[in-house]
Amino acid sequence: MPRAMIRGANKRGERSLAVIFLLCLAVAIAGLRCSSGRAGGATEEATHGVWYPILIDEVRPEYPEEAKQARWEGKVWVEVLVGESGLVEEVKLLNSSGHKELDDSATEAAWKNKFSPAFQSGEPVKALFTYSVVFSLPAETNDEE
Repeated sequence: MPRAMIRGANKRGERSLAVIFLLCLAVAIAGLRCSSGRAGGATEEATHGVWYPILIDEVRPEYPEEAKQARWEGKVWVEVLVGESGLVEEVKLLNSSGHKELDDSATEAAWKNKFSPAFQSGEPVKALFTYSVVFSLPAETNDEE
């Protein structure tokens, strides 16, 4: 069965959230700037009380029929701007799979994901969240033996 999986997005997110929070807190204490990166995070300068967006309702992209027939596979990197309400406000293709159909499917699904918003000093803030979508097909078997 073909599948499209989101990698890097953690539904539960508690462990990664705690690690990110502690790292950004240490950076903030050291007086350095902590901003969004490949793992997703707030676009604001990190201060005490920063919480990053967490994917709570994942919409998996459809594997386009043309891509299945052509046996196209690939990884798509997507960046979304999560609003204060947790809804996606912007979607950006960061790195293409090399196949427009796979890229379009991943970015189309990205608009439908829902998040718990990022918080800074107890207030919801807009934040970037970056993740990859992997399109892979099962290996073909030779039934002529």
